Amino acid sequence: MVLSNVEIHKALDEGRLIISPEPSPRQPTSANPDCPYNTTSVDLRLGTTLSIPKSGPFSYDLRKPGIARFLSQNCDHIPIDPVGGYTLKTHQFVLGETLERLTLPIVADGQTLAARIEGKSSFARCGLLVHFTGPDCSRRI
Repeated sequence: MVLSNVEIHKALDEGRLIISPEPSPRQPTSANPDCPYNTTSVDLRLGTTLSIPKSGPFSYDLRKPGIARFLSQNCDHIPIDPVGGYTLKTHQFVLGETLERLTLPIVADGQTLAARIEGKSSFARCGLLVHFTGPDCSRRI
């Protein structure tokens, strides 16, 4: 089942969904008409830093753990200019992350949620894509 914005708010209030910092406002107002809650989703924001892989003869065996540490050590971490943004160069690969952290606690009554992240087509047309992957089947409960 896909939650409506009302059910998303309820899950936040009940602690079944934690988004930190919590996006606001929950409802559009005349003073703040931009609301991150849509009918069945929440818009997350791009964080403040980009990771750009350093050039070089790097290789990594993806069968081994530690890819996050490897990327952290072999990337330049560039702050995004809050006024001017960041100009993506042709054929450049850049890693970003959301400003918000999302947590889906396991709850005893069986009402544990699952979530997925999707990109926005308007941003994809500008070259900003979300990492697409299959579900992590190694962490079954």
